[in-house]
Amino acid sequence: MKKNLYGKTIVLSALAAFAMTLAPAVSGATSRTRGQAQVKLDTIRECRLASQRCEALKTQNSIPKDLQAGPASAWLKRVSPDEVNMVTNRREKKKQDGVKIDGKTYYGTGAGYAQTLLKNHSLTRAADPFTNRPIDKADSVIYSDASGRVHYFETEETFRSFIALAGNDEVSSAR
Repeated sequence: MKKNLYGKTIVLSALAAFAMTLAPAVSGATSRTRGQAQVKLDTIRECRLASQRCEALKTQNSIPKDLQAGPASAWLKRVSPDEVNMVTNRREKKKQDGVKIDGKTYYGTGAGYAQTLLKNHSLTRAADPFTNRPIDKADSVIYSDASGRVHYFETEETFRSFIALAGNDEVSSAR
């Protein structure tokens, strides 16, 4: 009986030691995911600034030296799924053609993109920029940046968390 108890103690100790070695990896994955989200957010900010520079040039205004991207909620605009070409992940200026796959509607420009979606189901998936979890594009919350590139979020809450990384915004006004 003592031998059996001794064996269980060794096994439990080994499991505890193993669990302790996993803890840094798990917390590292979270910080790595946040780091990736921060890089994406910085890219969106730079896109916004570039858009403002282009607008100043189009209107023949001088580009302000203290150009500001503004609040993070202004960097992305919520868009309807039917405005998005889900093959190119770009916001289009007109409604897109829908195609049904497994009871869900995905969008693309014309029959060629519809066929691409039908043949390549991996195009119906994306990764949430904040959590990096895979999500279905048809079920996602979609935002577009100043260049027309779209970003698919799992929920409105993950969008708000993503924007909060900027640290300069009232995330409740992000619509």
